[in-house]
Amino acid sequence: MALLLLPATGAAHARMRGVERIDTGLRLSFGAPVESAFLEVFVRRGGVTGPVAARVDPVDPQAVLVPLPTPRTDEMVTWRVLSQDGHVTSGRYITVPMRPGPDGVHTGENDDAAGAGDWIAGIGRGLALLGGILALGLVAFRRVVVDAAVASGGLAPPGAPPAEGFRERAGAALGAVARTWRDLWRRALDLSVIGAVIVAAGTLVALDDAGLGTLLRDTRLGTGLLVIAVAAVAGGALDAASRRRAGAEPPWFIVAMAVPPAAVLGAMSWMGHASSGNDATLNIGADMVHNAATAAWIGGLLGLAAYLLPAGAALDAADRVRLVAQGVVRFSALATIAVTLLVITGVYRALAEVAEPGDLVGTAYGVTLVVKLGIFVVMLAAGGYNRFVLHPRLERAALGLPRGEAAAAERLAASVRAELVLAGLLLAAVAVLVSNAPTV
Repeated sequence: MALLLLPATGAAHARMRGVERIDTGLRLSFGAPVESAFLEVFVRRGGVTGPVAARVDPVDPQAVLVPLPTPRTDEMVTWRVLSQDGHVTSGRYITVPMRPGPDGVHTGENDDAAGAGDWIAGIGRGLALLGGILALGLVAFRRVVVDAAVASGGLAPPGAPPAEGFRERAGAALGAVARTWRDLWRRALDLSVIGAVIVAAGTLVALDDAGLGTLLRDTRLGTGLLVIAVAAVAGGALDAASRRRAGAEPPWFIVAMAVPPAAVLGAMSWMGHASSGNDATLNIGADMVHNAATAAWIGGLLGLAAYLLPAGAALDAADRVRLVAQGVVRFSALATIAVTLLVITGVYRALAEVAEPGDLVGTAYGVTLVVKLGIFVVMLAAGGYNRFVLHPRLERAALGLPRGEAAAAERLAASVRAELVLAGLLLAAVAVLVSNAPTV
C-alpha cells in the first residue's frame, strides 16, 4: 500500500516545498533555511500525539529530517518552524492510502501558527527600515548636499558678492535649524529601536513566547536585533556628544552619525528575505544597496523639507536662491544616482523573489509588489517635475539668466511635501511586503 503525504500550509515565509519518504522517516523541504532552535514537530499515531526529535538537514538548511518508524496510514505530522529570515509558519500533514480517484486524496486542516504574530513582526520590520532609511538619508543629505553647497559658495552669477560672506550667513541660518535636523535623526534611530522591539514581540507571539533569550542568542533574527540595539546605543552616544558641542559638528562627526543607521539597514538586509535564497551574499548586497539608495532619495526629501528650505527661508532673497539652487542641483544629481540604483537592484530582487509573472496578481506578495511599484512610478513623476521644471527655473534665477523663477523655491517646498506623503505610502507598502512570502 502506497502512502501520500499532502501539505496544508499557510502563506508564510518558510513555506513547505515538498515531502519525501526516506529510509529513516520523512524529509520536509521548505522555501527558506530553518532555525534549529525553534523547530517543533509532533506526530499522532493511533490517537496518541507526541514530539519527535526532528533536526535540520546538515546538508540542506532548508530541509528538516523527521525520524519515523514503519509508515502507517493513520499518521498525522504537525510542525512549526522559524525561518532564518525571521518568520514563523506551521502546517499539518496526514498520510492516507493512495487510491484511484479524488476521494483517495485528503489533506489536514490549515494550521498557520504565525497569524497575528507574523503581522506584528512585519509592522516592526517596516518601522525599523523606515527609521534607518530616514536617519541615513538625513546624514547623506547634510554632508553630500548642504555642506558641499555652502563650501562651494552657492550658485551665483558672475559679479555676485564674495562667497565668504555668503558662507557665514548661510552657516548661521543652517545652524539655527541644525537642532531640528539632529532631533529628526535621533527620532529616526529611535523608530528603528521601536521597530526592533516590535519584531521581537511579534515573533515571540507567533512562537507562543518560546523564549526571548533563545531568540536573541541562537537565531539569525536575534543577531540582527542585537546589532540594531548596539547601533541605537552608539547613536545615543553620538547624539549626546553633539548636544554638548558648542559649535557646529566637524565633517568627520557627521560621517560618524551615518554608521548607526547604516548598521540598522545592514542588519535588516542580513536577517530579511534576501538571506533566504541560494545566492544569499549577492542578494543581501543588492538589498543593502537598495536600502541605501532609498535612504539617499527619501531621506534627502526629508532633509530638503526640514533642513535646507527652512534655512533658506531665513536668508534674504539673493542668498536664499544662491543656497537653495546649489542644494537642489546637488540633490538632483544624488537622487538620479539613487533612482538608477533603485531600479537596478529592485528588478534584481523582484526576479529573485517572484517565480512567474502570474504571481504578481495571484499572490499577496505579488499584489503588494505591484502597489509598491505603482507608488514608485508616481514618485518618479513628481521627482521629474522637480528635476525638469522647478530645478531649471531655480538654477536660472540663481545665475541671473532669463526665464528664471526665484519663487520656484516655494513651489519646490510644496512638491517635496507631496513626495514625502507618497514616500510614506511607499514605505507602508514595504512593511506589508516584508510580512508576506516571496513566491519563489
